Amino acid sequence: MYNGTLVRLLDVHKVYRTGEMEVRAVRGVSLEIKRGEFVALMGASGSGKSTLMNILGCLDRPSSGQYFLDDADVSGLDRDQLAEVRNRKLGFVFQSFNLLSRTSARENAELPLIYSAHHLSHAQLREKADRVLESVGLAGREDHFPSQLSGGQQQRVAIARALINEPEILLADEPTGISTAGPASRSWPFSSNSTSTASPSSWSRTSRISPPTRSVT
Repeated sequence: MYNGTLVRLLDVHKVYRTGEMEVRAVRGVSLEIKRGEFVALMGASGSGKSTLMNILGCLDRPSSGQYFLDDADVSGLDRDQLAEVRNRKLGFVFQSFNLLSRTSARENAELPLIYSAHHLSHAQLREKADRVLESVGLAGREDHFPSQLSGGQQQRVAIARALINEPEILLADEPTGISTAGPASRSWPFSSNSTSTASPSSWSRTSRISPPTRSVT
């Protein structure tokens, strides 16, 4: 391990091209995040936070530079290889949650397990999904569809889905976009213009997560 570093970015750039137009979304970012750190990426809307989070989450690749995740260079992996890394090491809470509207909270939470290398039985899937949903305060809501849940409850389903594979890194894009009186409102103590990476073990249904150990702008 590189000095205990879990995430290491070296001069990462991301450039989007549309015809003759060039948009430099990320410019020369170098960053290290150590195992167990809780980091908030801060910035105004349009500053490239979501683009950087997509790179950190292996949803996109940098145009140039290197990204080392758990001491392995993932910046040049193809789509199938990135998908495997996402499933094994990463949990992602999307800004819009990205829940499947015609599936229950339980089935939404189960999805990462279905695509994982662990071939679990239906009963095992159900047990693990119910356990993680209970941990985020959704016991008794397992069979509810997203349309039957409040915005805050939908957010907690998304958090449960991100946690179910016990990832190395939990990422959340603008996690305070939904306000709720329940546990989800206590889970992300950031401004609305932040993105975050955290150790999954820092989640607690009954207590507020400590403030980030570090903020990056």
